[in-house]
Amino acid sequence: MSGTLFQKTVVAIFLSLLVLFCQRGALADPVVTPYTQAQLVSEVSAFKPGEPFWVALRLQPRDGWHTYWRNPGDSGLATTIDWDLPAGVEASAIHWPYPERIPFGPLMNYGYHQEVYLLSRITPPAEWPVATVDLTGAGGLAGLSGRLYPRRSRVQSDVAGH
Repeated sequence: MSGTLFQKTVVAIFLSLLVLFCQRGALADPVVTPYTQAQLVSEVSAFKPGEPFWVALRLQPRDGWHTYWRNPGDSGLATTIDWDLPAGVEASAIHWPYPERIPFGPLMNYGYHQEVYLLSRITPPAEWPVATVDLTGAGGLAGLSGRLYPRRSRVQSDVAGH
């Protein structure tokens, strides 16, 4: 698959998932830092035990700031999610949208100046005895506007079962 076709395919998948998030998902309260706002967004407002669903870490950098991709480049720090999930609940690695190139002097970084959704697939166990799943993650974020500002923020959301 050529690079351009691959990029278009990835963008189409992410746009489709964003439509799902906006139509029927659950939103957590945002965490606001000096350079970015972070929020967990669930694809579903109610899960079914044993059935995977998507959760996104929504990042909204302030004007003049950006966040980093999984390969941040020469001088950045990748965004991370360290999930703190109930026993038996699993989370996939982050599924990343295609980044933009961010030149910084002689260095090249990769990340996002605009709002971005970092997707993880959550799988609750088939036998789930409680009515909700508490999704908590500590995210390692870094913002840049001439200086690197690493920060860890905690985001949380509850998704009800049915």
